[in-house]
Amino acid sequence: MRRSMFSFSPNEIEQFEESGYFFPITVLSGDEVKVCRDSLERFEASQGGSLNRPSGTKLTCCSSGSTT
Repeated sequence: MRRSMFSFSPNEIEQFEESGYFFPITVLSGDEVKVCRDSLERFEASQGGSLNRPSGTKLTCCSSGSTT
């Protein structure tokens, strides 16, 4: 498992102290996301189709802000 050092800037710390959260934080590289997505799609195909998501929920892509 890959580990990296990460530190927050003074502005990011101030944002957290004011709002109680900090967003976004990148946790996976684009290549790692692709590996996960490909694996999920293979699993879905082995199960006969897309997995059902609970009614009324959305997935949000943080990099583009799009929802599905």
